[in-house]
Amino acid sequence: MLKNIQNNTAIFDSIKILTLSIFGYLASFSDWSLDDAMITLQYSKNIALYGIYSFNLNGNDFATTSIFHTLFSSLFYFFSSSPDIALQNLKFFEILLVIFTLFILTKTFEKRGINPFISIVFLILFLSNNNNYTYLFSGMELPWYLFFVTMIILAYEKKYFLLVGLLGFILFLVRPEAVLVFGIIVLFDFIRSKKYFSWAGIVNFIRKWFAASFLLISLISIDLIVFYCLKGQPLPDTGEVKFLTAQNWGYFYTYLPTLFSQIGVWSIFILPGLYLLLKNYNKLSVFSIFLLFSFVMTVLYSLLLLPKSQWYYLPFHIGVYILIMLGMQMVYQLILDKKTSVLIYFNTICLALIFPTQPDFYHFSTFDLIRINTKQLISREKKRHNINRAAGLWIKNNTQETDTVAVANIGYIGYYADRHIVDIVGLLNPDIARNHRNDVYYWYNTYKPKYIVDKYRGLKKYLKRHPEYEVVKVIGSAKYNNERMVIFKHK
Repeated sequence: MLKNIQNNTAIFDSIKILTLSIFGYLASFSDWSLDDAMITLQYSKNIALYGIYSFNLNGNDFATTSIFHTLFSSLFYFFSSSPDIALQNLKFFEILLVIFTLFILTKTFEKRGINPFISIVFLILFLSNNNNYTYLFSGMELPWYLFFVTMIILAYEKKYFLLVGLLGFILFLVRPEAVLVFGIIVLFDFIRSKKYFSWAGIVNFIRKWFAASFLLISLISIDLIVFYCLKGQPLPDTGEVKFLTAQNWGYFYTYLPTLFSQIGVWSIFILPGLYLLLKNYNKLSVFSIFLLFSFVMTVLYSLLLLPKSQWYYLPFHIGVYILIMLGMQMVYQLILDKKTSVLIYFNTICLALIFPTQPDFYHFSTFDLIRINTKQLISREKKRHNINRAAGLWIKNNTQETDTVAVANIGYIGYYADRHIVDIVGLLNPDIARNHRNDVYYWYNTYKPKYIVDKYRGLKKYLKRHPEYEVVKVIGSAKYNNERMVIFKHK
């Protein structure tokens, strides 16, 4: 009976679609986006409405993380009747893209020998992680990132090498550093085939990848030339400023303890999964490439000392949860080889781990997931969204179009205020990031903003030294500093 159910893929496909739909439905309640996402959407809005690739209408800034996401999102603003409608449509599309990608991903795993039940557990675990769930549905480029990484690996598996090159270029547009996936695939292809370990083999290997590599390099070169002509520089300032910000503000995100505290008891499957993968890395090429991608990108972001931006660590999550899934598959196979009837006990254990009672492992209780993500996380973020939106709209309705506004979290304020923004952190104004160490108040001394918007606690000490500013508006509750925005005006 149990065997018949587990061999019926239609049943498991239906369960997966239902699972993904539930997560997508919960995400649809969140009309908020991360502040970084609102930066991209401000660019998208200006492209669609004004034909300008800039955050400030009268500026020449170049601070988008993802060119592809920026351009694609601009279509929603172009074809929507209002920016608010565009945001809603973009959210709906984002949910569908995540559902489609994860469904394809699990089907790919099952074709490589993963039990359908385990692939469902993988889905629940992956989306039950607060970081994955939050940032996949937050307006960032992560859905595209996950989608195209999946597609390029599948294209390699199908031996569509030119398509691998084209997808490598698209990944470059999604995030410049993501082009490393192409290099990882080429390196893996060389390692997995011993026939290349000779001069003749190396020549054949070069011939095999020459066209794809030439296509990739040509397209990237064209892109760099186009943006150099348009913006005066080939790449956005994002990478440089993120690195400078990490140095200036002392961020160093030690992410491993946080992630493994969330994984809890599921960590027991990581080593068996790694053993299975190392033993069969050639046959399990899809998993091997995902894991290499996960490792390389995590090392890269760690070496760059990126700020506390958890969405950068999505590749690491993918690798960890794939190892957990492989470890579960190994245990499953060991049980299957000994006694088929024991399968029901294994499935019961998996369900018991999903619905744990220990407080330390509450991250993986589906009931707690609904409670945390919908009641606490989303309500908190929606409150911040409303506060920042109210601050931006107040500036729009109570200031002159020529006024400059200095703010650290530029996304929300810039999106709703439609004023010239001075970025205290330096993303829009890289000179601020470059000079921060020598002059903490370089942003003020250089740009002399008419208005400053920030949390009061962060500027309290500074404003004592500059009495020329006065508080003109307080938005939000004074109980929590993160949920209050204060607007200062130059007297």
